[in-house]
Amino acid sequence: MERPWDLLPELLLDKLVRTILSTCPSLRLDFLSSFGSRIHSSAARVLFTCLEVEDDCRMFNCSARFQRSCVYPLLSNPSRYSHIVRSLIITNPIHIANQDQNSLDIQASVPLSADEISCLLRCCCNLEDFRWESSLRPPDGICELLSTLNLRLRRFHFNPCQLKSFSRRTVLVKWDAPSLALLSTLPITTLSLSGLSQAGTRAFARMLSDIREDSFLENLDIDLIWLDETICEAITEAGKKIRRLRISTNGTKFNDKGLISIMEACESMEELTLADVQGRISRFMWTKPATFPLALRCLRIHICETGPNHSWAVDHLDSLHAFPLEQLSEICISRRPGLPTIHNRTVIHEDRVDSVVTLKPLPATILERLRGCKRLTKLDCDFWSISISDLKVLLESCPKLENLKICLDAPFAKLLGLASTFATLSRLHTISVSINYEHAPGTPPPTALPDIAMSLSPGSEALILNRKSTLPQMDQMQTQTCLEKDTGDTSFPLLREVKRFARKLPKLELLEWYGKIGRGSWIVKRPIHNSKNSFNVSVNYIPPSISVETWEAIVREDQIQSFFSHNSSWIDKVRPGQDWTGEQAKLMAASLAEEKDEGVETTRRTDRTETRTRRVLSISTSSSSTSDINMPSTPNRNSVSPVDVYSPSTSPLESPTSSRYGYRDLGADSPSRAPDHKRSPSEPITTLQRFEQTRNDSGTTVTRRAKPGRGRGRGRGLRKVSLDEGQKRIVK
Repeated sequence: MERPWDLLPELLLDKLVRTILSTCPSLRLDFLSSFGSRIHSSAARVLFTCLEVEDDCRMFNCSARFQRSCVYPLLSNPSRYSHIVRSLIITNPIHIANQDQNSLDIQASVPLSADEISCLLRCCCNLEDFRWESSLRPPDGICELLSTLNLRLRRFHFNPCQLKSFSRRTVLVKWDAPSLALLSTLPITTLSLSGLSQAGTRAFARMLSDIREDSFLENLDIDLIWLDETICEAITEAGKKIRRLRISTNGTKFNDKGLISIMEACESMEELTLADVQGRISRFMWTKPATFPLALRCLRIHICETGPNHSWAVDHLDSLHAFPLEQLSEICISRRPGLPTIHNRTVIHEDRVDSVVTLKPLPATILERLRGCKRLTKLDCDFWSISISDLKVLLESCPKLENLKICLDAPFAKLLGLASTFATLSRLHTISVSINYEHAPGTPPPTALPDIAMSLSPGSEALILNRKSTLPQMDQMQTQTCLEKDTGDTSFPLLREVKRFARKLPKLELLEWYGKIGRGSWIVKRPIHNSKNSFNVSVNYIPPSISVETWEAIVREDQIQSFFSHNSSWIDKVRPGQDWTGEQAKLMAASLAEEKDEGVETTRRTDRTETRTRRVLSISTSSSSTSDINMPSTPNRNSVSPVDVYSPSTSPLESPTSSRYGYRDLGADSPSRAPDHKRSPSEPITTLQRFEQTRNDSGTTVTRRAKPGRGRGRGRGLRKVSLDEGQKRIVK
C-alpha cells in the first residue's frame, strides 16, 4: 500500500521532516527506524547533512545524552551515515534545565578532547564545510587532522562565539593557530577567520604565502586585530580569484595602503564588505586607488550604531563619491543596531547611539553620484537620512531598482504620497523605511517574537529558554483602522492608503516600516493569473517583529549564558590534547625558529649599517639660516608590523625594521616619538633637540657648562664644536 508521503517530492518531504524534527527532537530515532525507507532517507538528510556537536565531553561520556544526540547513530553505524555529512559545526555547550539537574556532573564537564574530535572527523569522509564556533580554542593540530582526514574540505570557518556579557579577559582569548598553514594543501574556496592572536595572524599570512597563485580562494571573511599592510599584501598574492571579500577589524593597523593594494590587485572581486572597520582609513581614501576591480558589483559598509567607534571610523565616507558607484548593482551603507534584550516577553531595544554615527542628511556629493547609477538594483542606505526631494531624485535616476531600504526624514504619509513616482519603477518589489522620532509621534505597537522552533536546527539538542516566546495570535493582528482607534497613533497609516499606494506599483510585495519605532509591515498579494485590473489587490498587516537572525543570536546567547552561569570554570579548562605534537609540529616549529633567527640577524645587520651611515652628517653652514638640520630619519621599531619579522612574505634582504609608511599612517598605539614629531611640554628633551636649540648663527654650538661635582665634564669649561661642509669635527 502506497503511503501519502511517498507521493511528495523530495524537497517538500525534507522540508516537512525538518519542521517536525525541529518541533519535536525526540522523534529523531523513530524517523530513522520506524517509518519506512523514504522517511528514513529524508530524516538522514535532514539530521546529518549539517551536524552540530557541542564542545562538551558529556556528548561521549554520558550514555543517556550520547544516545539522544545525532553523534550516536553516526559513530554506531558510520558506513550508513558518514557519507551524508557535509558540514560539521562545533558549538558551545548548552545547559538544559530539565536534564542537567546534577550540579556535580555539570561542574565535571570538560571540552571535547583532541581524540574525540579526530574520531568525528574520521567518520565524516565527505566533509566539505568545517565550522568552529566554540568559545574555547580548538586543538592546535586541528588543521593537520583536516588536511589528512578530510581531503574534500572546501570551507573552513573559525568564528569563536563572543557574548556581549563576557568579561574583557574572556573575549581576549585568542588562538595561535600553529597548524593553519597546512590548510594550503586543501582546495579551500571559503575561509572565515576571527579571534586570531598575533601569532595566529602570522600563521594566516604564512598560509596565504604558501598557496599564492595556486589559490582556489573565492570567499574570504576576516576579523583580525593585526590586519596591517603585510597581511593585505599576502591577500593580494593569493587573491587573484577572490570574488567576495569581507573585512572587519577593531585594531588600528588597517590603513589606506593596505586597502588600496587589495582594490588594485584583486581583479576578480565582485563583492566588498567593510563591517565595523576601525583601522586608520583616511578621509581621502577612495580618491587614492589608481584602479578598481572591473567585476565589482556590490559594496557594503556596515557601521555599529552602539559603538564604541573611533572618531575617524567613518571619515572615509567623505570621499565615497570618488568610488565608481555607477558600475555597482548593490550599494549598502547601513548602521547596525545593538542586540535587543527581552524581559517578560517584551523586546527592549538599545537606545544608545555612538556620537560618531549620529544621523546626518545624505551628502550632496553622494546624491549626485547616485544619479548615474543606472544599473542599481538594491539600495540600502539608512546611515544617512533622506529627504522627500532627495528620494524623488533617487527614484527617477535608478530605473532598475528592485529593493529599497532607507531612513526617511519625513512622515510615513509623505512616502505614500509618492505613489506616482514609485510607479515608474516596474521592478521594485520591496520597500523598507525607518522614520525619525520627530516625524513619528505616538506609541508603536509591541514587537513580536518569532516561533522558537523555527530558529532551531534539527541536528542540535533541544533548546529551552528561561523565557518563553509566543507567536502573535490572530486577534492581535488587527487592521490599521482598529489599531489607530485603540492606541490613538496618528502616525499609523490607514489600510485604504496602503492599498492605494500598492495599486500603483505593479511588482510590490512588501512595504515595511522597521526600526525601534517601526509600525510593522504590509504584505501585498495579487491574483496568480495575469489580470489587467490593478485594483484587485489584497494587503495583510503584520505587527513589528525582530528578524530571524536577531532572534537566533538572542536565543544562542541566552543558552550559552545559562551554561556559563552553571559552569563558570568551563572557559578556563584546558582541552585534553590541546598541544600540537608529531612530525608536522616539529617541522613547523623548526621552520618558525629559522625564520625568526633570519629576521633577528637581518635586523642586527641593518642596524649596524644604519648606525655607520648616521655617523657622518651632511650639515651646511654656508648660510646663517635658522632652519632645522636635515637629519636622517630613524626607523621606529615599535611601528613595525608584528608579522614582518616572521612572515615568509618578507624578503631576508628587506629590513624588517624599516617602516614603509609615515607616522600619520600608523595606528593609535604607535609611539609618540617618531620622525617629524613635535615635543610636548611634558616630554623630556633629547640630546639631538638640545643640540638644535643651542646652535648659534655662526655655525658654532656651545654646550652648557657642566655643574660642579657632576659628570665627567667637571672643570673642563666650555667646548666649541666646529661644523664644516662635509664633516663634523669636535675641537676640545
